[in-house]
Amino acid sequence: MYSDKKIKILFIYQDLDSGGAEEVLSSTVRNINKHKYDVNICCLGSKGIIGEELEYSGYAVRALNRHYGITSIFTTFILYKLIRQIKPDIVHTSLFYANYHGRIAANFAGVRVIVSEEQNIYKWKNKNPIFILIDKILSYVTDRIIACSCSVKDFTAKQEGIDPNKFIVIHNVFDMAKFNIDSDEKDIRREMGFDKEVKVIGTIGRLCEQKGHKYLIAAMANIIKAIPDVKLVIVGEGPLEQDLKALTQKLSLLDKVIFMKKRRDISAILKTFDIFVLPSLWEGLSVVLLEAMYMSKTVIATDIPSNKEAMINNETGVLVQEKNSVLLADAVIAALNNKALMERYGENAKKRVSECFSSQKRIAELEDLYSALIRKDLLLTQEYYYEKKIHCQRKRG
Repeated sequence: MYSDKKIKILFIYQDLDSGGAEEVLSSTVRNINKHKYDVNICCLGSKGIIGEELEYSGYAVRALNRHYGITSIFTTFILYKLIRQIKPDIVHTSLFYANYHGRIAANFAGVRVIVSEEQNIYKWKNKNPIFILIDKILSYVTDRIIACSCSVKDFTAKQEGIDPNKFIVIHNVFDMAKFNIDSDEKDIRREMGFDKEVKVIGTIGRLCEQKGHKYLIAAMANIIKAIPDVKLVIVGEGPLEQDLKALTQKLSLLDKVIFMKKRRDISAILKTFDIFVLPSLWEGLSVVLLEAMYMSKTVIATDIPSNKEAMINNETGVLVQEKNSVLLADAVIAALNNKALMERYGENAKKRVSECFSSQKRIAELEDLYSALIRKDLLLTQEYYYEKKIHCQRKRG
């Protein structure tokens, strides 16, 4: 039935502003087999920078520009009408509100295959049981739930009481071509006002509790005692911006910590860093972590489950206990004092990302999944993917 025509996919997201999940979408649609799949993209809210970039590249992007809370029934109805118009074979949704409206609309529209995606560990749902109930109910009309990491799969299955076999782990990726830049690091650092002797520690992410910025700022107070000529660059925006700036002032670090607004030139920013730090308290699977590893940066991150999936401790970087500013500072100081070690970390990190987190690998797994679900080959479970991924799993003692 599907051998002589393209399989039509409709991706449904909340908004298409810059963010990890949206970067994954961008990489996916740019690399999927165009001879086999007809790609359509919809977002419930605004088109955003990612949507505009995809549209500029020739992809059809429909922005509903609607409020999309769980009580926004009209949004579901508009989406239902759009699905009936497009007539997709597969609806693929990502992020909670897109999963909510998208799965309801797709189910009522009679879509053959419904796939949803979980991109983070959503602890906030524990305070709002209605959201857990919604996901639990909608799992019954979902053919497969893609988790961006094993930790997300395990957490979500337990939190929502969903059969683990409903999940498939397909890791996050990014568009590596954007990170093969020729810009000279010295020129970029000079543009940012850094002397060539200054060591730059950096982190990129939303300024919120999850990202653990306050522990990195506290670590800086210890780092500068050992290595005075160091700067910390924090790139991002969010609700804790003023609190973090107040902490910086309290610790007398105003001349050592630089706050930068959200940027699109992440590759250029990463190139200026000597060390990339990810002090998160929890993650789904950080895209910027993978990007930093691919750019051969020395990475120091917290030893939360998803970071341990991406990194191998003391081989591709260093993992330290979360919420521990002392250990974080010690790891940064040790790395800055050992150039050969930093180079080894960077080389190993790039190799690991290239082998285990490439767009080609994700696309192959996605296309296998789509084909199996179109055929209604429901034997394609997590064990199948485990066999394909085993060579990339972290060695355990």
